[in-house]
Amino acid sequence: MPLSRPQLDRIERMKIDKLSHNQSVVRLPRNPHEAEKRTRAGRSTTDQAQLSNELDEPTSSRVASVIGGLQESSTPEETTAEALVSKRPVHFTNSRGDSFDLALRKGKTDGDLTSYKMTLDGQSVDVKLGSQYKHPKVLGDLADYYSEIPEHLRPGLQEVELKSGNFRRHKHYDGFVPSNTGHVHLDQGAVKGDGSLSRSLFHHEFGHVLGNHLENQEDGKLENFVEGAVGEIGPSRPKAFKGAYKSEGSPNLPGNSAGSNALNEEFADGWQTYLDARLDGGEKLQKFTEKYPQLAGVYEEIYSTQSRSHQA
Repeated sequence: MPLSRPQLDRIERMKIDKLSHNQSVVRLPRNPHEAEKRTRAGRSTTDQAQLSNELDEPTSSRVASVIGGLQESSTPEETTAEALVSKRPVHFTNSRGDSFDLALRKGKTDGDLTSYKMTLDGQSVDVKLGSQYKHPKVLGDLADYYSEIPEHLRPGLQEVELKSGNFRRHKHYDGFVPSNTGHVHLDQGAVKGDGSLSRSLFHHEFGHVLGNHLENQEDGKLENFVEGAVGEIGPSRPKAFKGAYKSEGSPNLPGNSAGSNALNEEFADGWQTYLDARLDGGEKLQKFTEKYPQLAGVYEEIYSTQSRSHQA
């Protein structure tokens, strides 16, 4: 049965209304993940623009090529910039040729300090950096030095803070670690003229973190509970160190605090020097072992033996 004129007119009006509606509606992506990809791409472009202000021109261009898939990152600075912009784990090779998965997540900025979460092969450390530094450069150095710490000792390090300017209360130091903590505090004296972070100072301050960590393992639960409320009671170093140190004639060990005979400082200096020799191997390690055989035994056990808390 043929349609009447009024019915045909009504159908025509419906077609016009539908066409107008379709033209005014924003098309949603067919792929439900497409919108999120576009959002992430927008954020990445913004982050990349912000990072370019902290990188020199050649590095900024290389990072853009890395993110665009045109080349692979070749320096820790480029890799950390790539991790910050891509917001995904990236392949990181440290200065000694060892490879890891590195992820970086940027957090809030509180005053002069910007927070980051650095994760290396599943192990994380919080980082806070002052505004006067090139963050990709410092983060690249931190990832490099953090990777040099034996895996079973990394959990002792909870936070690294690099503030702008100098310490007010600790004017004669470029770094310190509060007793009974895993927090490393550094100031501008820890950064060299080229913007890189001092490897030796980092490992010296980690020596204090290590001393706190090992001493807490040796304490009983009651002592650790009390120290959690009132602070460290005993020395911040393992018990075995004092005997080995005295058996060597109480030497003034080389390191960042050379000249101080405080046992906590000597332990940190010894760790710094031993780790450098251990990582270098060969003649350096042989000389350290021959000169300080008792101390070398203490540090070797720490370096090679997984802690009870890590195994549990």
